[in-house]
Amino acid sequence: MSSQFPVRYRSEFWIILAALGTGLAGFWLGLSLFGPSVDAGTRAPDFVLPEVASGRPVALSDFAGKPVLVNFWASWCAPCIEEMPMLDALQKSRPDLVVIGIAEDAPEAVKVFLSERPVDYLVLQASEFVDVSLAWGNDRAVLPYSVFVDAQGNIVRAKMGMFTQQSLESFIQP
Repeated sequence: MSSQFPVRYRSEFWIILAALGTGLAGFWLGLSLFGPSVDAGTRAPDFVLPEVASGRPVALSDFAGKPVLVNFWASWCAPCIEEMPMLDALQKSRPDLVVIGIAEDAPEAVKVFLSERPVDYLVLQASEFVDVSLAWGNDRAVLPYSVFVDAQGNIVRAKMGMFTQQSLESFIQP
């Protein structure tokens, strides 16, 4: 028996492959053409969320006068997990900058994840039932999703998707 597709399935295979490729291309084009729906220069929405480690309430306004990188993530999101070491290194190397991770995930899953993979930046817990990132321009509910806020509390830029080292460094430039 031959390991090739029978003749009658070859055309169906190529049609399915073309459809998948077109769908993926459309998805990525949509992300690049229609990125975050947040306007640079607008005031960042304040929030009060519990810190995962202690449960104490933390507000964005607690960091007035400092630039802040807000990163929305989840423990089940592979790109989120992949970029966390970069965010951790950024926080350690830039004490003038505040990195805040906002977990949009089940609280127990976040605690277990952070016990296995701790980070030195602040991690807050969003409600399981409210997408906090939506108020920050993440109208497609993409994770990871990041927003850079200047020291005056204004949004500088937002990004859907994972950082590379180079894109992270350019993202946090004023």
